[in-house]
Amino acid sequence: MNNLVGSIPRDLNLTKMKTFSVSYNILSGPLPNKICVSGVLTHFTVSDNHFSGHVPKSLKNCSSLVRVRIENNQLTGNISQDFGIYPEFVYMDLSYNKFDGEVSSNWGSCPNLTNLRISNNNLSGKISSELGDATKLVELSLSLNHIVGEIPTTFKTLSSLVKLNLDDNKLSGTIPSNLGNLHNLEELNLAQILSLAQSMKI
Repeated sequence: MNNLVGSIPRDLNLTKMKTFSVSYNILSGPLPNKICVSGVLTHFTVSDNHFSGHVPKSLKNCSSLVRVRIENNQLTGNISQDFGIYPEFVYMDLSYNKFDGEVSSNWGSCPNLTNLRISNNNLSGKISSELGDATKLVELSLSLNHIVGEIPTTFKTLSSLVKLNLDDNKLSGTIPSNLGNLHNLEELNLAQILSLAQSMKI
């Protein structure tokens, strides 16, 4: 929350750094590739800047990660390949970038994940049924992409879910009736999905 401009030094390699936060500035250019070579980084927050290019390669195997916020930038790349499995992971926001790829099964293998936001990107393909294994999810937002296929019936296991936003995609099929068992759900947005039959009973 300053008026910092320019880029982050590309050779940034701070081996004891656990938290990196530069959100709400006017920074641009690529993100430093070696940001997590030490394997101790827990919080990586670069949202609301003008960063471009790919996410740092070192993030894929950064098992210490707890929270990542990189929304509202101009980042590109295949999220199916650029992110791994994170045992301590809680929060991920990739919204409002230019990512492509699919909603990977890797997210279902993050047992502590509560928030997954990938709205307004260029995602395609189907939603992995393994996402239903992320049973601590409170918010899942995949709006404004090009996702196809059906809503996974495995979502019935997401009993902690409060927000489910799948609007503005290309989903088809029926709305699984077992979504009616998600008693904590407060927000459900399936708007602008013209080929989705309305069969849910709540």
